[in-house]
Amino acid sequence: MKMKALVTILLLVIFIPGIWGCSTEQPVDVAAVTSKPKTFVGSDTCKMCHLEHYDSWKMTMHSRMLQDAKKNEDAIIVPIDEKRIRADLAKLGEKLKVPAEQIYVPKKEEILYTIGSQWKQRYLVKKNDTLYISPIQYNSETDRWVNYHEHDWDKRPWALKCGGCHATGVKIDTQTFIEPGVGCEACHG
Repeated sequence: MKMKALVTILLLVIFIPGIWGCSTEQPVDVAAVTSKPKTFVGSDTCKMCHLEHYDSWKMTMHSRMLQDAKKNEDAIIVPIDEKRIRADLAKLGEKLKVPAEQIYVPKKEEILYTIGSQWKQRYLVKKNDTLYISPIQYNSETDRWVNYHEHDWDKRPWALKCGGCHATGVKIDTQTFIEPGVGCEACHG
């Protein structure tokens, strides 16, 4: 009987402080947490534990917001036909800040990424090692080409102006990103 009481007391001495310690909340040092550099692993890593959410996300436009035009033949939703593009631009007349015949129209092979695929589509091209949105945009609803910052497109670096919303893990200083499109970590860190 003494042995049973001794074991019970010993267990209480060991477990009560442990349980007591578990209930004590430690204050979170928000400044320390937020000062750490962000690291991104990409949605494919999230998929390992969150397959159902990943599969659902993959079916959304978020996953296709920015597509690699070199890796995905279907990324460009309409042929890049310079003659047709210029004809559509010419119809805009005085709305243009640059004459239609002077607006830069990229060749298909110059397009590195597409932005959007449902209602409108824009195209990322590289100039002097910097990504820019070309000054043309295709509108699906009207089946027409329109202008997009045709007068200053090459003074608006994509990473600085648009990258943070259209890609995940954008680094402005290096013009790089972890994942094209709005990946899991864009919202869920």
